Amino acid sequence: RLQQKPDDSIWDGERQLLTWLLYIGGAFAPVGPVRSGFIRLLHCDHTFELPELYTSWHGLVDVLKQFIWSEKVYESQVRAFWEEVMGLDHGDSTGVSCQNV
Repeated sequence: RLQQKPDDSIWDGERQLLTWLLYIGGAFAPVGPVRSGFIRLLHCDHTFELPELYTSWHGLVDVLKQFIWSEKVYESQVRAFWEEVMGLDHGDSTGVSCQNV
């Protein structure tokens, strides 16, 4: 269900939960197609819905703290993943393409 298009009504009213799922899942996914899939979903499908999450680490953390969150356990991996996603907006190459989404 995470891979459904963002206009799918299943996520109506649950955008913050979807954000938590995508960032936690992506941060702990192994490098490769699964992690790239999370990046693709965030970058290609969800940036228009939650643009503040792509410019503010603190804005993202505020959303993540609404669910299960531990700075000690999650912060370093989630921040690294967020920076990886942010790199796409700044022209860095992670091998992720939005063409096949």
